[in-house]
Amino acid sequence: MPASMVHLLLARKVDPDAPTLFYIGNIAPDAVSEWKIKDKTHFRDIEDRTDTIKDLALHLDINDAFSHGVLLHLFLDWKWDIGPFAKFKAEREGTDWFKAYRHELSLSGIWLYRRKPWSKVIWKNMAETDPSCFGHLDYISREDISRYIRRNYVWHEESNFGPSSVFTPEFVESFTDKAAPDFAEWKKEIGLIR
Repeated sequence: MPASMVHLLLARKVDPDAPTLFYIGNIAPDAVSEWKIKDKTHFRDIEDRTDTIKDLALHLDINDAFSHGVLLHLFLDWKWDIGPFAKFKAEREGTDWFKAYRHELSLSGIWLYRRKPWSKVIWKNMAETDPSCFGHLDYISREDISRYIRRNYVWHEESNFGPSSVFTPEFVESFTDKAAPDFAEWKKEIGLIR
């Protein structure tokens, strides 16, 4: 999974005029800290999650901004996991790759936060949104989502480092530039939109 700022960057490219709940949905699935539960909520416990994400998409109300955001989050994680994440892990086989991976994600996220003028407004709006407005996610409470947003907003505000030498700004821009139309095309392919 990429940094939360990569999720928000893609969300902005998919719909620059989206309501705050769309952005919240784009990071809400990561508001769980237990990895076994996160694997379940992201369908990583299924060998090929392609059909599972498709089935979920066909049962969601994508006119609901929060649900649409959650779907985009899962789509991006799926594409990231089979692309940049798989490559990173394979290149570091036999090493403590996880710690290095998380570090590079942090670098990429902070770099984006400090350089995207819209990011502070989006984080502030997300942090100020009443959790009762959030949609439902299995295993993750609305209050968990709200705490996750507030904690990460403070972390982004207090941090100033980066960029990543692995997930460079150019790489992240290119990846999300491709993922945005891929998401629209995928929704057409599965019959979610015409």
